[in-house]
Amino acid sequence: MHSLKPMILKPLAAKTPLSVYRLLMVFSLLLIISGCTTSPPKTQLDPLNRANALNPPPLSWQISGKLGIRSPQKNGSVTINWQQLEDNFTIKVQGPLGQGSAVITGTQYSAEIKQPGKAPVRSNNVDELIFNSFGWSLPFNDFIHWIRATANPERQISNISYDPDLNTLSLLEQSNWSLEYSRYKPVESWLLPGRIKATQNGTRLTLLIRQWTIL
Repeated sequence: MHSLKPMILKPLAAKTPLSVYRLLMVFSLLLIISGCTTSPPKTQLDPLNRANALNPPPLSWQISGKLGIRSPQKNGSVTINWQQLEDNFTIKVQGPLGQGSAVITGTQYSAEIKQPGKAPVRSNNVDELIFNSFGWSLPFNDFIHWIRATANPERQISNISYDPDLNTLSLLEQSNWSLEYSRYKPVESWLLPGRIKATQNGTRLTLLIRQWTIL
């Protein structure tokens, strides 16, 4: 008599839809790609992009402080209150180098200086207007950018370096001027300098900023 072998019933494998296989393949590829991708180190950032940050302070601000000047023509200091509203500015200076007090208003294309007891003086060149009136130079078109610790985007950068800890601008050379930045302070969403020293040949400007206001 032949013995009957028991039949072993195997469970039927559930059929996997084709769309599920495709989804698993895509998921696997994404995992492989994400594992191979790394973020570039900060040191590889382009210097110009760092000087002109993705979120720079707006070109509407106000500062108050003291400006020291050493030049072949003049030595001394003035108190300064500078309000910049996009292209329009109002600069109030007071002290020996301001010949008492003065108010400079205008844009980078036209400016006027008013002093007590004197007729207003106007010029289409702000730098020349300040030099002819006070005897010291201020590179105005560049300084409205430099004061915010950013380079003038329309001019070439000769040299630039950053604080390794704060990643803030520490040295900038542009338009034949050399600028050193220090004493940064938090102002709303930004770190802004409290001391800027700008030198060119025999002229040195030292700006000590007591108060920053973003307008």
